[in-house]
Amino acid sequence: MSNPREDPLARAVWIVNTCVDQIGTVLFTLLIITTIRQKRLHSPCQLLLGLYGFVSLLSKLQILLPFFVFILPGPGTIPRIVCAFVQLVPIVGGLNVFTLMFIIGIDRMLGIFFPIWYSMKSEKNYVKKLYLISLIYPLVFVAYVIRSLIQDPFLQVQCFSQDLMGVDGRSLIVGAQLVFNLLTLTCYVLMFF
Repeated sequence: MSNPREDPLARAVWIVNTCVDQIGTVLFTLLIITTIRQKRLHSPCQLLLGLYGFVSLLSKLQILLPFFVFILPGPGTIPRIVCAFVQLVPIVGGLNVFTLMFIIGIDRMLGIFFPIWYSMKSEKNYVKKLYLISLIYPLVFVAYVIRSLIQDPFLQVQCFSQDLMGVDGRSLIVGAQLVFNLLTLTCYVLMFF
């Protein structure tokens, strides 16, 4: 069997992976609904955590289109432009998870190391600035998607995020994810000591 779509084990793994991932979709949806109902979005950290829950929900949805392309009968590919229109928002949300983790770590560090400044700052502008900073990394991904769409919009792809970026964007995006994870870890290690 040269085509992995015909392998029953590959299909079973895809189904299990997607079902487990969708448990996260349900849980993040419940987190968002509970947070809104309880009206607990008073501090910048709570607002950032609410945004984190929303973009995490988007990241859980990004597996659905590749799942259906893989499982349903047919060629197993779709045009890159269709993939981009359907997947752009969920993948940008998924990439924003990495930057929001880091931004939340920075926010917590500022609250611990500079408590007087932190309590006196303007919360509305502060949260807007932090969130806008967190959007820089996902916008780099969007630039790579636009570039790959200009090169060949009708290329048949399986619709993974790597298919949208092109070859040169993959290593940059994956490397940046590692850097953001390490920076987030560094923030929390510094707060521990």
